[in-house]
Amino acid sequence: MLLLGLQSDLGELLGKAGMLNNVKHGHELPLLMSLARSFGSRAENLTTSKLRSLLRAIERSLKMGSPVILGSDAKIHWLTLAGFDGDGGYVWIDSADEPLSGSWDWDEIEEWLETAGGEVEAIAIHPGRGHDGRRSMVPHIDAIYELLGSDEALAGEWGVYLDDLDTVFNFEKARGSTMEAEAFFESNEEPIVQPVLWMDDDLEENVVREVYANYRTVANFHSLSLPTCFEAHAVAQMALILRDSVS
Repeated sequence: MLLLGLQSDLGELLGKAGMLNNVKHGHELPLLMSLARSFGSRAENLTTSKLRSLLRAIERSLKMGSPVILGSDAKIHWLTLAGFDGDGGYVWIDSADEPLSGSWDWDEIEEWLETAGGEVEAIAIHPGRGHDGRRSMVPHIDAIYELLGSDEALAGEWGVYLDDLDTVFNFEKARGSTMEAEAFFESNEEPIVQPVLWMDDDLEENVVREVYANYRTVANFHSLSLPTCFEAHAVAQMALILRDSVS
């Protein structure tokens, strides 16, 4: 959900899927596909016994901006392929292992699949009809991969930042001229940060600016934008969000 730039409240996720009752048994492909559809995404079954065909399907999906859930030893172990690392490798996220993420070339993925010795399952999760495909992190994961690996605080709070930003940049079909998030944060750092510092003398300026930079990073990587005419309103709203975040 986060890779596609969608809100991903864990409680809502579990509430829709009943995943808590399924944890002991891993996952089932129909359940994951149904869960993706319930959030408006489009799930494509890529499962095949031919690894070369699987490779082509995975690369096609990642190039489209769609993450791929890849499972081996059916119903027990799976990981998510989040895109390319810039050197021809595949960035993976694996909730069952430490570290949480890494990068493998295709030979290493094949080895992981063959070591498990089970049936290979694969699902591509595509943006749905009502989703903005530009919000996907998958095409940009190489640029953010090292940052997320070195900044646990940003990685851990990424979804919280995105949910906050969606209260400011929530314009599906903006009319007239629009402003990209990068330009918004570049032009309005002082109008947003200074009121926060004025409202609370106990706040450390470097902490406020660090959190501001995190919001900017998240907004930029999800290609958020807003109508230019809402800029002043967004500045005020962003200042309130920033204050709540650092207080």
